[in-house]
Amino acid sequence: MTKTNIKTIAIAAITGLLITAGILSCKKDNFTMPDPNTDPAGVSATMTIKAFKQKFLNGISNNYLPTMIDTNVIISGIVNADDKSGNFYKIISIQDSTGGIQLKIGSSYLYQDYPIGRRIFVKVKGLLFFNYSGTYELGGYIDTTTSQYPNVGPIVIDKAPDHIIKGQWGLDVPVKHMTITQLNIADYINLQSMLVQIDSVEFGTFDTTQTWADNVSKGSVNRTLYDCTNHSIIVRTSGYAGFADQKPNPGHGNLKGIYTYYTISGTPQLVIRDTSDVMFTPGGRCH
Repeated sequence: MTKTNIKTIAIAAITGLLITAGILSCKKDNFTMPDPNTDPAGVSATMTIKAFKQKFLNGISNNYLPTMIDTNVIISGIVNADDKSGNFYKIISIQDSTGGIQLKIGSSYLYQDYPIGRRIFVKVKGLLFFNYSGTYELGGYIDTTTSQYPNVGPIVIDKAPDHIIKGQWGLDVPVKHMTITQLNIADYINLQSMLVQIDSVEFGTFDTTQTWADNVSKGSVNRTLYDCTNHSIIVRTSGYAGFADQKPNPGHGNLKGIYTYYTISGTPQLVIRDTSDVMFTPGGRCH
């Protein structure tokens, strides 16, 4: 056997060992993957979302200035809306049994880490709490570049793991069943950013001939949802939504959405996550 052949066999043997080691390493990694059905050990909420908002609401509800949180508080909730469809941009919404809140995070693919149905734990110390025209948000810094008033900028994506701890996923998001009348007189501070469902509703005839939003100029648009007693509520859609150029379902049925409130006009609003939130069947309209 020549030296060349011996060298070739030796290289092949070493390569085989490396491949085998790699395979074993991969198998070992698979065995140590975190269990999706458990939350991280030693982490739990120290305050409900409702209690958190009540504690820090004073001072921001009147002057609309971001407030730095300097207290060691952990809140927890299930993600009820992510940015996959584009109707929420660099925002996820979470809720527990008491209330909801939105988190602004500097990434366009939040649904990959924080999908709908994942529980997360938020260490709020060092974040900013902000009232954005009636919607309460947590962000990472004070932004003075977007308007004449200070706003809250997103949590820098590299800093997100310092504040947001990922828990189990694949959870069902609880939904509050309400009527349009109840939504129009609701305690919006506690209800906002929660997933709600209203039954036996339909879009106005004119709205069913229009697109959800302005896909060309990327403008947000309001569509009006009615019940059979002619009560109505706004369904607002971003021009960046992946379904912005589609038309609302002309049928009749049930609709789910994230409840928001625009305090400047005193307008309750719903924001759907995607078109699967519109659970209509053909016909059966009452208008």
